[in-house]
Amino acid sequence: MLDKNSTKPIYSQISDSLKRKIEKGEFEIGKTIPSEGSLAEKYKVSRMTIRQAINTLVEEGYLYKKRGIGTFVADFKLRHDAYKLKGFTEEILELNKKPNNKVIKFEVIDAQDVIIEKLESNPGESVYLVERLRCVDDECVIFERSYLPVKLFPNLTGDDLKGSKYTYVEEVRKERIKESIQEIVPEIIEEPIKTLLDMKENTPILKVKSQTILESGIIFEYTETYFKSNRYKFIQKASRF
Repeated sequence: MLDKNSTKPIYSQISDSLKRKIEKGEFEIGKTIPSEGSLAEKYKVSRMTIRQAINTLVEEGYLYKKRGIGTFVADFKLRHDAYKLKGFTEEILELNKKPNNKVIKFEVIDAQDVIIEKLESNPGESVYLVERLRCVDDECVIFERSYLPVKLFPNLTGDDLKGSKYTYVEEVRKERIKESIQEIVPEIIEEPIKTLLDMKENTPILKVKSQTILESGIIFEYTETYFKSNRYKFIQKASRF
């Protein structure tokens, strides 16, 4: 039922309605959805409004179009935009899904080797080693291993990281995040990540190595993130000028 008194646009309410039908399996993957005309009649709106709703779902990856044939239900994948610095929680909330973090390791270690280089820290400095499972609607889709300098966040706890790390840094610690340098590499899944993400043997996984930097120029984390490749697609935007 559409709420014409809502501040949410009608086309957005319709896209939410269609999205729920897709997620419930009422519209099958690979099959066409009803025509714009029949949807306009069903929702009692103009075809232009229906077109806006459909275009929204195409942009979000729920639908795709074949010119001259129709609009089809996509095998929906979560999106990670490599050119926008957003946290996992922000990305998932924008898809109207429920994010959840499970902290499976939180300990203090001495920085060594690669970590010293990535965090530009000194040998023997203390860093937090944090491992989290990032889940969407109760399905775990990301394994994340992060290193953060203890001297930057002396009061950090495991409970703080059950929520958004970026929210903690910006709203609790009052630091501004400037940028992230990322390297994307494919790998073959290994234990224990295979079991944690419920993936099959020898399945490729997308690994992102990232250094995230504050406006002050200080690197506040080095993270290795493993994306479940059958649930994620990466978005990159290239401009000629």
